[in-house]
Amino acid sequence: EISECLVGSEMCIETALALTTFISQNLGAKQYDRAKRGARFGILCSITLAEIVGICVYFLSPYLIAAFNSDPEVVAYGTLQAHTITLFYFLLAFSHCIAGIMRGAGKATVPMFVMLCCWCIIRVTYITIAVRIFPVINTIFWAYPLTWTLSSILFFLYYRKADWIHGFEKNNVEKKGVIKTPVFLRLIDALSLERYNIGKQQNYRSGDINEYRGKTIVLAIFFKGGTSPVSYTHLRAHETL
Repeated sequence: EISECLVGSEMCIETALALTTFISQNLGAKQYDRAKRGARFGILCSITLAEIVGICVYFLSPYLIAAFNSDPEVVAYGTLQAHTITLFYFLLAFSHCIAGIMRGAGKATVPMFVMLCCWCIIRVTYITIAVRIFPVINTIFWAYPLTWTLSSILFFLYYRKADWIHGFEKNNVEKKGVIKTPVFLRLIDALSLERYNIGKQQNYRSGDINEYRGKTIVLAIFFKGGTSPVSYTHLRAHETL
């Protein structure tokens, strides 16, 4: 059986990863307006593509599922799931894009807590309670669009209200390589900070976003234990072309 959730999620993650690099490098180059425009463009492209794919899967789901398993019961359940969640792919794409933008802005804790609460705690709690009241498989299928909607609302509010554009400056992370975030998130923020510094050093102009394509950044993260600040050092940046 095809997992429609996996198809939608994998499709959206690539755009989110691209936005993380784009946002961090542009913030490093002080190209704030370009970062905002790129964020809006990336979100628009991602949700449009996700919805187009979702509509295609919605109508073609019986044939797509039958290509892997022609059992009538499998096709029936797979089609039911597709008809329940695929039209909501744009919400999944939006959530992943905002998560990528926040990571690029050095705020990795925001998507972590939103996704942990909405996609893990609330989703599992909903399924545990709802299936006892409505013991049908469709109750479980609805867990995905409902939690995607909730995470999208939270991400939208944060995106509109928070000053994520100046996150690096406010947190003072560009000074002496200090990142004041929880230990388990410091590697993510350090990678964003590296891209931020690349953009800052290059101070590239419009159209130079592919200038750093093919380079690999190797970082060494030295933890001092507990909640102490982490210092980072750049071992080397080498061409992989």
